[in-house]
Amino acid sequence: MLFGNSAADTAAIMTNQPKLDSLRDRIRAVGSSSGEEAGIGGVVVDPLANSMTLYWHGQVPSAVQEETRRAATGQGIKVDTLRAAYTESDLNRKSVALMQAAAADPALLGGRHIVSAGPQPDGSGLHVGLDASTAVPRNAEKPSAPAPATPSAAVASADVITTIRGIIGDYPVTIETVSAKPTTNWTGSSSINRNINGPGLYNMAGGHIHSGSGGGCSTGFAASDSAGHDVVLTAAHCGWDNWYRGDNSSVGRTTQISYTYDGQAVSGYSYGDVWLGPDYYNWNGAGQYTAEVTGTQSTGNGDWMCVSGSVTGYTCNMQVYRTGTHHTYDGHTWYSQNDVRDKSPNFRQINANGDSGGPVFFPTTGSTVLAKGLISAGLVESGVGGTTTCTSPAAIGDRVTCWDIMSYTDIGAITSTLGVTIKHW
Repeated sequence: MLFGNSAADTAAIMTNQPKLDSLRDRIRAVGSSSGEEAGIGGVVVDPLANSMTLYWHGQVPSAVQEETRRAATGQGIKVDTLRAAYTESDLNRKSVALMQAAAADPALLGGRHIVSAGPQPDGSGLHVGLDASTAVPRNAEKPSAPAPATPSAAVASADVITTIRGIIGDYPVTIETVSAKPTTNWTGSSSINRNINGPGLYNMAGGHIHSGSGGGCSTGFAASDSAGHDVVLTAAHCGWDNWYRGDNSSVGRTTQISYTYDGQAVSGYSYGDVWLGPDYYNWNGAGQYTAEVTGTQSTGNGDWMCVSGSVTGYTCNMQVYRTGTHHTYDGHTWYSQNDVRDKSPNFRQINANGDSGGPVFFPTTGSTVLAKGLISAGLVESGVGGTTTCTSPAAIGDRVTCWDIMSYTDIGAITSTLGVTIKHW
């Protein structure tokens, strides 16, 4: 079982999500020519129900209405169209302006710092994350539904809202307590790393790599640069460096990097498959196998996906709850991140130190996948999720913290910025 609570849920999601994502892409293509004051406020899909909620600001164009009509009659997709207070593009501009203002003036809010911002999925306003002054507590089990955020009095003060609105205007703002941590720099023994070697000198997504300075990350998807040369993708925050596999054989050196979208290209032979199977304790065991990358898939609210970091291994049953979030960590801002949470009933780690740069994907069959993005960070967010000491795989070395929510960058943003093309079969 990959998704939901049963084999039937998995079958429905694997059948319906590609259709819904394709419809979302067609609607976005039509909506992009509608003008600033009339357009998409947000799109939320529900693959289990084969349905979509489309939030639109202004008059819905006839071409968009025709797309939804054809989807209903031809594919049985139910589309509810609701009014959005603002366009997604307008809210994105406001959130970027806020992040830039916060970066330029660290004392903007006194003792607290803006660490994330982005549009609400329904186009109703902005969500703004302030750094946690204390750790967010974690219980052994999740609540049945996310509890409302309970920020401190300082966070909820009128002065904070007034300061924020002085930058973005009189837009609705929801304040949250958030922290993001790049999942890099695991420095355990190289003898137990997953994917010491791909086929020959080739590198596949989901393997371990470490830099000349010792920081550990995961390989992302295989790609080709504009000259047709092989490159391997990983996260930009892993660093500009020389890269090596678990047996210390060379992968290559960083050739292109985008801190804006947290992606980089490393020169080196690459192969269009993804490593699946368990965590690093079983890196060369019978449980490891691969799947072919057959293309790419955009990301939207409600999408389900899997990850395969070199430390945590192959994990599914997680869902996007927010797109277009801009996260700040250690002075760097990563734009247009997708926030994902585990959908299991109890806390389950989906991300750990060393998984950064690893592949995020949607399986179309048991042996084929569509590339969706690269792992960036583990998240802590009030009322949603957080961290725990790693248990399976157990903590080792400095890899002691695991997360049940995470963020990743959409594969399209990375490839267009770096000028590379994902290899696929």
